Amino acid sequence: MVIAEAIKFRLNKGKRPNIFFYRDSAGNEVDMIYELGQDLFPVEIKAGATITGDYFRGLNSFMKMGSRTPLGGGLIYGGDEVQLRTDFMVYPATKVHEMMSVVERRQEG
Repeated sequence: MVIAEAIKFRLNKGKRPNIFFYRDSAGNEVDMIYELGQDLFPVEIKAGATITGDYFRGLNSFMKMGSRTPLGGGLIYGGDEVQLRTDFMVYPATKVHEMMSVVERRQEG
């Protein structure tokens, strides 16, 4: 559902989706990579409403690779609160459009 909403968000703006999945040979993965020009914004998607450190494992692994992530990364989860952590934005699944808008504004500005 979150991926579909992210794609619809981009298509409704008349833009290419630029949404990808990442998995390496060691099994590290990130559920959604949002490509904005030269920059990448990795997003992990979790159904649980309680955030745990394990939710950030894939994001931390991706960030250590030195990928083009000057915008940080994001976590979409089943809770209700928007949170801004040191390296990651945390948004409820119901606000995926809001997170993507914030990322686009950061990238433009």
